[in-house]
Amino acid sequence: MFVKNRTLLCCFVAAMAGFASAQPDKAMPAAELGARLAAYDTATTPTKPTGKTPADPEPVLPAFKWGTRDEWQLQFSGRTRLRLEARRNFDGDKSVQDDDNLGLLQTRLAFDLRYRKTVRAFVEILDGRAFDQRTDLRQTDRFDAHQAFLEFATRENSPWRLRVGRQEMKLGDKRLVDSASWGNLPATWTGLRAIRTDTASEWTFFLLRPDTYDRQMSALVTSGRRQLFDDRWFYGAYGTLKIPRGHETDFYALGLSDTNADREFPAPVTDEDGNAGTSDRFTVGSRLRGPLWKREAWGALDYGVEGACQFGRASGDEIRAFMLHGDLTVRRDSPWKPSLMLEVNMATGDRRAGDGMANTFNPLYGTVHTPYGIMDFVRLQNLREVALRGQVKPSDRLTLEMELHQYWLDSKSDAWYGGGGSSRGRDATGGSGREIGHEISLVGTYKLTKRQTLEAGLARFTSGAFAEAVGRGDASNLGYIQWTLAF
Repeated sequence: MFVKNRTLLCCFVAAMAGFASAQPDKAMPAAELGARLAAYDTATTPTKPTGKTPADPEPVLPAFKWGTRDEWQLQFSGRTRLRLEARRNFDGDKSVQDDDNLGLLQTRLAFDLRYRKTVRAFVEILDGRAFDQRTDLRQTDRFDAHQAFLEFATRENSPWRLRVGRQEMKLGDKRLVDSASWGNLPATWTGLRAIRTDTASEWTFFLLRPDTYDRQMSALVTSGRRQLFDDRWFYGAYGTLKIPRGHETDFYALGLSDTNADREFPAPVTDEDGNAGTSDRFTVGSRLRGPLWKREAWGALDYGVEGACQFGRASGDEIRAFMLHGDLTVRRDSPWKPSLMLEVNMATGDRRAGDGMANTFNPLYGTVHTPYGIMDFVRLQNLREVALRGQVKPSDRLTLEMELHQYWLDSKSDAWYGGGGSSRGRDATGGSGREIGHEISLVGTYKLTKRQTLEAGLARFTSGAFAEAVGRGDASNLGYIQWTLAF
């Protein structure tokens, strides 16, 4: 089974690579190509209802250039972010005191050296600190090399690039692959990545090992300087075609393998009987996004759909799982630029314990914050969700967003999985129903200056019948304020 599944995935990836290579190298202005390539390197904010995010301003310091034709260029940039959070009853049980007021501070310093658009060396230092936290949130890593990679192109303005080293990665709508910028410590991977960008498509092929911040100290798990995750590999291909015109059509094949069945920490993969073993999880899917209807001076109706299936083996269990996503967004061309999105998500849970079949969908390295609510109480795993998202822009500086999310379990006998992937409760009999609860939130973002942004948010989670049955029946609340400076 391992050989068969790996062969199938490799054939699919090879076909995608061949298709990408077969695309004609259409002429592209240097400025346009540079903008497209930069999109792979810029940290982005969580997806908004419009699907667009503002770009960072130009760095304060101009690029240092030297050489007979300024072929060498060194750019320095950075970003600092301070967030203060007030968390109330996050465990859903008022009988246990867990209220917390805490702060998170993140600082990034980047050094970007380029030679003739053919060679690039990029280093980004990240300092993440948490203070006044009641419990260790594993958000501390002081002055670590967050990204450090070399990048090569065969010629100037070549559509192909090869990147080697530690790097962030964001793919598609980030439901399966994202560096998760909400926390202090975004995800990174170390290895090889080939990227092809032209006027009609974008492709990425990668063989990477995930990095981890987690450390075990006695019986506690804390964070520290990142290191490679032993014996785990992430690999695959992701392609975006700009067809039909104005639309995006994605195809992807991703693999996640863990080859160590004897590791003590983090714990190895186990099957439903508790037997540790190796695992190979393959994910194949597609995404489409674009406009359904447009009318000048009125607005547009946009759509987004995505589906993925997973197969392989986890120790002694056979993997069979899938996810589905759909959204419709109405945008008006009026002074406040209002938009309203209706979104549905579904990810399978395990149907029957002990049957040798693992039906729980694994969202791999997908984002959690914003797509499924800002409190991070659920993720795309054993989940059914319906959400409404509204956005208005009263001015060029101010954006207001309101969201309502309703959550259910897909499988009543599988667990409720929190944002980090751990269980928040389970009823193996399935007798507690499906309803997890609902979340409502309001977020405001104000651009203080060209380089400074202020954001504040409020959210409340109200428990449903299942949450009450597993001891999390009390409401939870979140409030935060965040200041960001880009330089």
